[in-house]
Amino acid sequence: MGCGLPNAKSLPAASGGRVPYGAHGAEIVGRNPRDAEPRKQESEDMAGEIAHASFGASNSKRRMACPGSLKAEERFPDTSSPFAELGTAAHELGEHCLREGIADVALCIGGLFNDHIVDDNMAAAVQTYVNYVRAVEEEEAPALLRLEQRLSLEALDPPMPMFGTSDCTIYGKETGNLWVIDYKHGQGVAVDVEDNAQLKYYALGAVLKIGDRAPVNAVHTVVVQPRAQHRDGSIRVYSYTKDEILDFGVDLIDAAHAALKPDAPLVAGDHCQFCKAAGVCSALRRGALAVAQDEFGAVRVADDITPEEIAGYMDKIPLIEEWIKSIRRHANTLLEAGETVPGFKLVERRPTRRWKNEEELLEWAASENLEDEEIFEKKIKSPAQIEKVVGKKNVPAHLVMSVSSGLSMVRDTDARPSAALLAGDEFTVNE
Repeated sequence: MGCGLPNAKSLPAASGGRVPYGAHGAEIVGRNPRDAEPRKQESEDMAGEIAHASFGASNSKRRMACPGSLKAEERFPDTSSPFAELGTAAHELGEHCLREGIADVALCIGGLFNDHIVDDNMAAAVQTYVNYVRAVEEEEAPALLRLEQRLSLEALDPPMPMFGTSDCTIYGKETGNLWVIDYKHGQGVAVDVEDNAQLKYYALGAVLKIGDRAPVNAVHTVVVQPRAQHRDGSIRVYSYTKDEILDFGVDLIDAAHAALKPDAPLVAGDHCQFCKAAGVCSALRRGALAVAQDEFGAVRVADDITPEEIAGYMDKIPLIEEWIKSIRRHANTLLEAGETVPGFKLVERRPTRRWKNEEELLEWAASENLEDEEIFEKKIKSPAQIEKVVGKKNVPAHLVMSVSSGLSMVRDTDARPSAALLAGDEFTVNE
């Protein structure tokens, strides 16, 4: 019994690898993960309408903070990135495991999702998500479980199409609890759950969908982000009342109307990070330059800057960095589109040599009487991979160690303890 995915590689069987649909009395409803290229297909099917809501859940924080971003982003196409594609693969893996009743995500290692091969890192992260969803499902039984459900705000008569697709929503039929669970595969930016506009947007859509047919006694929003360090851990929960979510709906619709005004203002801030118009945004440019001039205008020797002043600078640096990165991204986009950026051009990256066809290589190697050890190199599998074979508890602890790759500077709110450093004077040689 394996992953059950048609395009997955052959995977080892494991006892207890599956649990039945709705094992705890949940009705699982949503898109079939066996549909060809599910997430990409959704966007294509909606192309005639709106591929991505211009005021959707994922960009609602930016729209509410910067009304002018709606118009500013209109002329830029939707683009993806390797990180986004990897995240889509992890989402599809999680959905597949939940829908197919696969309890052990490791069974899918080697499988293909969104053109990405599942490795032990992805499987371990998605396992955290799958385990949490199943735990909530069991706690709320009997429950309704929705996967990849499109939630619309049409009932609020918005001035434009407003909708989003929630990773997972669970409604406890007896408790009246509504859970909105969002999986984040990224590890670069730890997402806060408190006052999270995206999750409240999904919750609002779910509350509207339930309507008066059933009570909603509490709304629990959850971020599951196993690969990012956060002071509150990898699973973070924040709860609201139904009225608080409906009040957010009023603010959201007001913000949508404000965004449609001809003079909707541009406002720079941390919400600029994923804005498609950041590279040409006058507000971001003015803000970055103002900070640079005010904070860094006077050149000073680093030794003359106090730790308190350094902390103040560190708070201001992200805005400047975001503007610089957005300028680079925009310049690259212009060059890729065939436009000219004076003084710059695109060149091929340094090529690496690789075999055109491995089967032909092996045929040639056989004709040359090359031995296997002259062609292949052996590599010891990682502890996680060995544990999948013999079981985690069967690997002697003294054989495994965790080694950090170095030091990273983070906010003091990070959950990790401060690194133990030797004082500088311990390296002083006394003559």
